[in-house]
Amino acid sequence: MEKILSEQKTTTCTSKETSIKVISFLMIGVHKNYRRFGIAKKLVEKSLLIGKALGCSAAKTEAMNFRSQKLYKSLGFQTIKTVNPKEIKDSKGSSILEYKDQTVAGMLMLKILD
Repeated sequence: MEKILSEQKTTTCTSKETSIKVISFLMIGVHKNYRRFGIAKKLVEKSLLIGKALGCSAAKTEAMNFRSQKLYKSLGFQTIKTVNPKEIKDSKGSSILEYKDQTVAGMLMLKILD
């Protein structure tokens, strides 16, 4: 686990007013036999600590299912933008995402690291 976490990527976001370093979560998955043991939460918590140690001021993720949305909300992430999956289409105009669970929208989420 330490090796995986040590490879965590960070990016720097800049605007005219400021520049901040951000840790990004792309995808976290736990095998179905090991879910509900808090593994994903521990991975995110440890990654947030590493991000902070690397000088990150914020963390971001695109939570595309209700389980990850619930996880990130429990860790203090706030929803910045909601994306309707029907709006995401390929070059032929066909929907790319189809949820077969309780997910109703994808969420861009952000947490300020303090």
